[in-house]
Order: sequence, then C-alpha cells, then structure tokens
Amino acid sequence: MGPDLRVSWQQFENVIGEEELREDRERFVAEQTSRSRGGRHRERWAEFRSALENYATNVRPGNQTALNTAADPFAAYEAKVHRRIHPNFAEDFLANLPAGASSPFNDPTLMTKLEIVFNRDGTLAELNFVRRSGFTPFDYGAWNAVQRGRPYPAPPEEILSGDGRVYFHWGFYRNGRQCGTFNAQPFLLPAPGRAPPPALDPGVTPEPQPTHDHDHDGESEGDEGEEPDGEEGVTPDEADRPRRRRRPRLRYPSGTAAT
Repeated sequence: MGPDLRVSWQQFENVIGEEELREDRERFVAEQTSRSRGGRHRERWAEFRSALENYATNVRPGNQTALNTAADPFAAYEAKVHRRIHPNFAEDFLANLPAGASSPFNDPTLMTKLEIVFNRDGTLAELNFVRRSGFTPFDYGAWNAVQRGRPYPAPPEEILSGDGRVYFHWGFYRNGRQCGTFNAQPFLLPAPGRAPPPALDPGVTPEPQPTHDHDHDGESEGDEGEEPDGEEGVTPDEADRPRRRRRPRLRYPSGTAAT
C-alpha cells in the first residue's frame, strides 16, 4: 500500500498558514460574487432590451372596468408596493445621479411610465413600458428600481383581475414627484388579453344592410307565388306578344240602326 496522503484541515492550515488561507478564501468569494453579479447584470440588461423592443401593454382602451369597492384595497396595496420601490428609485438611483446642470440626468421633464403586473402571490409577472422618457439610462433606472424591489407582498383578492393578476401604470419622475403613489393608476381587467371591438374608421361609410320591409325591385313582401307580369290566365309567351289595339264600340240611340 502507498503512503497515506490524507491531511486534516488543521494540519493543512498549519502548513499553509491561517492568514494566507483566509486571503485565498476572500479572493475566491469575491471572484464568484463578481461572476454572479456580472451574469445577473447581463440577464437584467437582456430583459430590459426586450421590454424596450416589445413595448406592449395589457391595459388598452375599453378593456377595463370601474374600481368601485376595490379602490380602497388598491390604495393600501399601492402603499406597500411603494415602500419596496422608493428606496431603489429615489434613495439609490436619483440620489446618485451625476451632478451639474448640463447633465442629461438633471432634466426635470424626464418621466418614464411603466406597466407593473403582479401575480396572485406577489411575484412580478410583467414589467412593460407605457411611455419612455427619451433618455434610455433614465428609463433603465426606473425599470431596474421595480426589479430590485422584489419580493413584493401578495395582493388582496379584491383587486385581482379576471386572470388573477394585478395591473398598475406607474410614473417615475426626475422632479419632486419621483415615484409617489399619486403617480400610480390601478386597473381592473375583466378579460385581459381579449381585444376590444375595432372602432369604425371615420373615413369609411358602412355598407347598408338589405331590408325586407318595403318593395324591392317591384316586388312587395307577400308577393311570393304570384305572377309578376301579365294578366291572370295569360301565359308569359302571350304576354310578350304585342297587343292588338281594340276598336271603340259605337253605341246608337234606341230605335236606330247602324248604316
């Protein structure tokens, strides 16, 4: 049998040195963390690019219904969601933007509006763009703030749409409005994904529908089975022949005769 090369951790530490092993562990952890973050950043950026390119929203004119009794539960849930978003957008993103009036980040008119869709358990189902600011880095800051706010609390049953999801349109501003709940607009969708009926083009006149109330081509309702032309008892061939002109019958006074 060969020599026993198994070494305990204590023996290994005594040979290499405790300090050197600690530094090696820290370098390894830092390297793995960097790789993991780099991978997550690439995935996050790919998701962001997809949201920019698709630019499709679920809320469309005509597919919502009034909130009614769901208004108060919506307001309570908005506050919970805002508490998750605000630290990432206002305290992390906005507070660390480059200073200077010439920086495009300091344009007070910048505003990005997102459609935020939550599943029944509070997980983020979709994050779509409703309106872009015109400055992509600002759009990314708003979009990333919502992504970093996970996990979100589960919404109450009262605010679930027909598909079991929750829908918000939420504005993110460079000015004092920031990401406040007054920028959030909730929606109830009875049948998400079902397109509303198409609107008529004002330049196109709809074709008239045939009616059967009045005469049509000389025929009136109830004329079925009747002969359209000719006199009763006259065949079509006879009706097509030119009719002979009848001579007027002369009447004579009584007591006289025709000459």
